[in-house]
Amino acid sequence: MRRCGVARFVVLGSYFTAFDRLHPEWQLSARHPYIKARADQQRRVHADAGAASTSMLEIPFVFGSLPGIVPMWKSYLIDPARRFPVVFSPAGRNAAATNLDVAQAVSGLVEGWIPAGDHPVVTDNYTFERLNRVIVEALDRPRRPVVTIPTGLLAAGLRAEQARRRLTGAGAGLTTSWLARDILARDLGLDPAAYAPVLGLTPRSLDNAVRATVAASLA
Repeated sequence: MRRCGVARFVVLGSYFTAFDRLHPEWQLSARHPYIKARADQQRRVHADAGAASTSMLEIPFVFGSLPGIVPMWKSYLIDPARRFPVVFSPAGRNAAATNLDVAQAVSGLVEGWIPAGDHPVVTDNYTFERLNRVIVEALDRPRRPVVTIPTGLLAAGLRAEQARRRLTGAGAGLTTSWLARDILARDLGLDPAAYAPVLGLTPRSLDNAVRATVAASLA
């Protein structure tokens, strides 16, 4: 940036840094290497380039479609909802936005009409149950049961997965033994009315974007 005279720099980050900042008592960056890496990235980019010219968009669940791109949610959410007779949901909630929301926020920061800084991106919030219900309806399986998993049961299953990872030497950016309590069963929603207008975005239901994500996953 300094060598080339770039005036504004935008990092596409994670909404986990917003919660690490808003709730330090949760110790997210201490427990999860991925969140620590994102928090370190945030500090470094501001220190190295200057807070007045750098921004981080703290991006949550993103829905929408692009021609020729298979959504990442295909393997995580949509394939299980297609294959299994019951769809199991963690108890948590997550902030959400669309790919066009993120693009508009980047444009505003680069053009300078949005002030530089750390900006959570959110136009809606989804519990896993609500999200999975929209998905099964989009799959034309509206009667498929959507069941919320008790957090203790989910945590026990993930502890078993952690033990398996230790045996195989596999790592994870989000520590498996803490995943249920810290992430999957926690309320990671954000207030769209507080954050969306700053980025020129409109709070609204994103059900149509979720349906577009399902359609792109089946194409």
